[in-house]
Amino acid sequence: ETKPVSFPVGGSTAELLLYPSDAADIYEKWIAFIVIVTAPLVLGLLAFGISQLTVRATLRPLRQLGAGISQLKDGDYRMKLVCRGPPDVRRACAEINALADVLAKLQERNLAFLKRIVSAQDDERAEIGRDLHDEFGPLLFAARANTHALLQHHADPQLIARAGEIASIVEAIQKTNSRLLARLRPLDLENLGLARSIAALVDGPAIRAGKLTTDVKLDAGLDRLDELSARTVYRFVQEAITNVA
Repeated sequence: ETKPVSFPVGGSTAELLLYPSDAADIYEKWIAFIVIVTAPLVLGLLAFGISQLTVRATLRPLRQLGAGISQLKDGDYRMKLVCRGPPDVRRACAEINALADVLAKLQERNLAFLKRIVSAQDDERAEIGRDLHDEFGPLLFAARANTHALLQHHADPQLIARAGEIASIVEAIQKTNSRLLARLRPLDLENLGLARSIAALVDGPAIRAGKLTTDVKLDAGLDRLDELSARTVYRFVQEAITNVA
């Protein structure tokens, strides 16, 4: 209806006019329109959120595998991955854990092998040092004693001059032998400890001969190293000083 409808009220001259209104119909249509427009958007957002959660849940085990491989690449063979996700991902995770175990065992074997190599080198140096001390040392002492005897009991100037030259040569050889023994068998390392031995090494003849200035900063924990590690550090510093000199 487009026109108002009149109804008499109580038989009097008054009447009730009803005007037609389509507000309710428009409101209903408007709600339907909003629902039609927003429903796909809401459903799309829900679908997007669900897909994101699904993808993240799916990729999380793959990211863990990637992190585990990165740890292996960086040398961390003690890591253990928690295997989750699809069966294929769990199998790959188990293989990475098994590979980490194998690499850790190989690393332990390599370290043990390197320790044996260093120990063998030190044993060889010690043996050579004993030979120099026990065999070469007495011979040099005897040669020096004999040259001193010639200097004291002969008056021939030429013989005395030659004996003096021989004594100087023998003395130089003895000093060289002492330096070799110190390099082969660092006895101070056992008596003084690693920190004081390195300090003495830096303040040694090679530094003084080269007129080098040194600034030594040593960690007190050096003296807590095991014997093999202490010898290795000492040799490292010793070779470095030799190269610098």
